[in-house]
Amino acid sequence: QSEKYWNIRLPNKLSRPKTPIDLLNLPCLGYLEQPIATAIIKSLTATRTFKPKFPFLSIQASALI
Repeated sequence: QSEKYWNIRLPNKLSRPKTPIDLLNLPCLGYLEQPIATAIIKSLTATRTFKPKFPFLSIQASALI
């Protein structure tokens, strides 16, 4: 069955152009979320991957500290 699909051309799909966000018209919380969201996500991910397990404590207790 797969032989009959080998020469089919796939459609050209383009992603939508991103419209820039006007930061001055956002509310305070929205203003803070937009520019720094990526930096916060990266820093939290790096912190989570670096967090060690403390000796003599369980994994759950180490995570809570």
